[in-house]
Amino acid sequence: MAMIQTFFVSLLLFFQSAFAPLIYDIPKGAVDYGGGAYAAAGEVTEGLRLFEDGETDYVIVIPDGAPQSFYTGARWLNEFLNEMLGRDKNAPGPLTVIAESAYESGKFISIGKTALGGSELESAVNALETDESFVKMTVGDNIFISGSAANGRGTMYGCASFIEEQLGCRWYTPELRTTPKKQTIFIKDELYDAQNPMLDYRDDYWPYVYLYPEFKAFHKLNSFMGMGMGAEYGNQFNYFGGFCHTLWFLLPQSMFAAEPTLFSYQKDRGEWTPHQRCLTNPRVFEIVRDGVFEWISHHENDPNFKIVSVTQEDNDYPCQCDNCLAMDAMYGGPSGTNIWFTNEIARAVKERFPHRPDILIDTFAYTYTVKPPKNIVPDKNVIVRFCTMGSCFVHPLEDCGHGRGSDGIFADMKPHTSALAQYMREWNELCKVNGAQMYVWDYTTCFEFYPAIYPNFQVLAANLQFFVENSVRGVYEQGYDTGGTEVLPGSASGEFGEMRGYLLAKLLWDPYQNTNQIMDEFMNAYYGRGAAPYVREFLDYFTNKTIGMNHLGVFGRVEVFTYLTPAECRKMDALFDKAEQAAAGNKDQLLAVKRTRLCLKLHEANYMIGDYSWCNPNRLRNNKALFYECVLLGLDRFSAAMVEPYNTYVWLHRPYDWAKMKSWIDFVDVDKLVPMDLEAYRQAHGTP
Repeated sequence: MAMIQTFFVSLLLFFQSAFAPLIYDIPKGAVDYGGGAYAAAGEVTEGLRLFEDGETDYVIVIPDGAPQSFYTGARWLNEFLNEMLGRDKNAPGPLTVIAESAYESGKFISIGKTALGGSELESAVNALETDESFVKMTVGDNIFISGSAANGRGTMYGCASFIEEQLGCRWYTPELRTTPKKQTIFIKDELYDAQNPMLDYRDDYWPYVYLYPEFKAFHKLNSFMGMGMGAEYGNQFNYFGGFCHTLWFLLPQSMFAAEPTLFSYQKDRGEWTPHQRCLTNPRVFEIVRDGVFEWISHHENDPNFKIVSVTQEDNDYPCQCDNCLAMDAMYGGPSGTNIWFTNEIARAVKERFPHRPDILIDTFAYTYTVKPPKNIVPDKNVIVRFCTMGSCFVHPLEDCGHGRGSDGIFADMKPHTSALAQYMREWNELCKVNGAQMYVWDYTTCFEFYPAIYPNFQVLAANLQFFVENSVRGVYEQGYDTGGTEVLPGSASGEFGEMRGYLLAKLLWDPYQNTNQIMDEFMNAYYGRGAAPYVREFLDYFTNKTIGMNHLGVFGRVEVFTYLTPAECRKMDALFDKAEQAAAGNKDQLLAVKRTRLCLKLHEANYMIGDYSWCNPNRLRNNKALFYECVLLGLDRFSAAMVEPYNTYVWLHRPYDWAKMKSWIDFVDVDKLVPMDLEAYRQAHGTP
């Protein structure tokens, strides 16, 4: 039945797409992904001479007793300078590192606040706005890189910034770094650059970022999600206890059988259900409060732990008992009841832990709590984490009023007022009353099918700009999830995930950077300068078509995504043929092109086009070959609920159905299934 439905839907989409130019205003040509003029630095041929013919008279000076992160910054400098000079990055550093007390004379790079900078450095550091800010400056022939905080993250970030912006180096993925090769290295004199992050909390949940703590630290991310960052990276921004949907843990559903009235009453069903908690029940407050106290007690003297999440479960069933409905009426809906409960927890924490006034209680504005309340405001030590789940992700949140469910066949492209944007503005005003903070949980992938072509690059900067302009202080950018905190063999992205993770890391520090330039630089390095224009043309084409004729959610069957006709697929395949030919001389770049091409092949297979058509007698063989090509290129996790194909019958179905336990599983004797050893297959066959 599912395949028959797909056939007719594909037929309808074919006619929709064929007549699209008559129905929709589809942009053409290069896409403007955001940003102003390119910030091309160019070659520096005069100024301060750090190296001449591979030799230097500079040393690195670090304050006595400096934190480990200062030495991490110094190590990065030496590693990248080694690569620039054509040496092994792990060779002894070209710049000797000495303690301030051992410094006697000569030129130096001061990492951290030393007395060598005098009143000029003192004044510059005092002007920094946050614990993670930094300044890079020259005084005479000497260079100073310093933050202000004891954790050392600002100073470490300043070293990374110097490597990128003064030396011209880039670190695109954990495996891919680029450095200009030269023996004589200048930087501009009269350098003065103070940078202050626009967000206190920055989290980039893409596997090529969050699974690599050093890569995270270099790109100024300070989150605890994924692999943790220790003292060598200035530590991290930690949550006490769980990160989200924490009422599941604080008041577990296992208590439902004994005490159902602790949970949500559903009026239409006339019964108590375990889906949410009854926030007006005094015993619920006591249980949750005590659980929060216990979480805090484990780390109450560690300043790197700052937030407790007290957040609803992931469903849309708030309690509808008489007390909750009465409070909802008083405060303008379930969000008001939720803020009342969160305030009560926040006040209890403030009273119980007076020596930790910095602890904040985090709650959601999500699903039934996304609409702002009335007659109540969050307390000062509360964070409202606004979730963008219901928005369109192909048009800027501020401009597009289409939400979840408005994508798909013949989408309404008329402009609509964005309710979510208005909600965010109203939440911002409520938070300002007592000085509460706003965070955002943003979404940047398709959770139903990770390799689905997801053209959202044009909104990433625009949405982050809207967030910071509405006083948001922290952003969690959720992406493709590998299902754990270890680097898995199949955790690669077939759909620009590596570039999206890198771009988000840059934009979380400064969302006003030039997105076009960042993407161009990444593509040139990742695919090669010869192949990059063809891959960019493919992305531009699909992006333009989606902008003009669709909206984009983070859930939904692949049928709601933008359709490419067979003729368009042939055109896009020709672009990838050219890209592969251009990258043929570099194995890594060729594999990158092939890996990205998978999103087009999987698109064709999902819509049963070309090699994967109903009419192709080799369809089953081609489907199977496509799956194993994905495996060999490092992509075998198509969704959070991935089910590996075990049986020949599965190749009748589309890749979308491989990713979930769909109808094919009903035709298989589950007891006899033997899971594939995909890693053994990779080792036996190598890369294509």
